[in-house]
Amino acid sequence: PAESAFTLPELIGLTATCDVVLDEADHQLVVADLARETDPLTRNKLEILAKLGNTSAPLTRPRIRLAYRLTPQRVLGEDRVTGIEFGVTGTDQVRTLDAGLVLTSIGYRGKAIADLPFDDDVAVVPNDAGRVRGASGAYVAGWIKRGPTGFIGTNKSCAAQTVHQLVDDYNAGLLTDPVHKASALDKLVRTRQPAMVDAAGWQAIDAAEIARGGEDRPRDKFTSVAEMVAVAATAPKPTVRQRLTASLQAH
Repeated sequence: PAESAFTLPELIGLTATCDVVLDEADHQLVVADLARETDPLTRNKLEILAKLGNTSAPLTRPRIRLAYRLTPQRVLGEDRVTGIEFGVTGTDQVRTLDAGLVLTSIGYRGKAIADLPFDDDVAVVPNDAGRVRGASGAYVAGWIKRGPTGFIGTNKSCAAQTVHQLVDDYNAGLLTDPVHKASALDKLVRTRQPAMVDAAGWQAIDAAEIARGGEDRPRDKFTSVAEMVAVAATAPKPTVRQRLTASLQAH
């Protein structure tokens, strides 16, 4: 429990919308971690976990159960998911849980980018606050910058830090002036990735998922990239006036 990847605000926010519970064995793990943990932030998180209800409590509203020391071994089912088989960490025991949906959230290992240095040990591009070491004019953000870490909002501050480095370098005269107009970037991106989804496309996807959810669910999410790209393509195109305004603002 002490190594839980979620943050304290995320845990508190989750408990405000549903019942978050632990079984008795996991409650004991929380108590044990709390007894030896010294980091203040981690202790705060463990204290919240210690106050969570038990799985035996009556079901009165949507419930999320946090389970520890379980290693996924295989997904069960033929045409659809029916369950997950887990190994109990540190033992030879096997536990099966019924399931109708499986979501993975385990990050990924960064891959080397052509002409940029790469640290194989931690799978990131070596950098100082986003400024790539040994590659003047190159910058990185996100997991290739810091590894698969962070929570909701981390990428925003991570990207802002990198952009500040870029702007500082430009203002210091370390970078050459752009040779193309701002609109050239949009053309380049669309040439390399014709299925690019812009803000309007995302809004179309968002609206479609909410509509699919109907009255019973907040939304029904698409599970196919092809479906999302197709819906994004239905987004209204900017008018001539909007394109001209955007072009003038870019100069």
